[in-house]
Amino acid sequence: MLFEQYLKRKTRLLTRKHENTRRWERQRQKHVEQFLRYCENRWGIKKMSNIEQKHFDCYVGYLRQSKGYAGETIRKHCLSLRDFFERAKLNIKVNPEKGKKRRIQRKMQKIEQVLRKWGIENPEVFEDVRNTL
Repeated sequence: MLFEQYLKRKTRLLTRKHENTRRWERQRQKHVEQFLRYCENRWGIKKMSNIEQKHFDCYVGYLRQSKGYAGETIRKHCLSLRDFFERAKLNIKVNPEKGKKRRIQRKMQKIEQVLRKWGIENPEVFEDVRNTL
């Protein structure tokens, strides 16, 4: 029922900014449909207004753990869903840049380990490396 409700209001809930972004629009629509089917199957949600923050958080965890999607793929899903949530007037916060920050932090930790292994423990060097990322 949730998916049918979405299909009825699809034209209002999806954006059409430029004509040459049809591929991205199809991909965005696929992401939204996948999320709605997940909510319907996993949580039994019947109305779009019943979707909450916990459902979105659980879906992102599902993409990461069960599906094994990469960070950039999850980011694209989040961007699609953020636009959908705004148009559907759902109070769900989406921050797709969190994954990017985590990725940079992990890279920085690896670089610091290598520098320490080579005996470089100068804090100024670490700061220079952080600024380049």
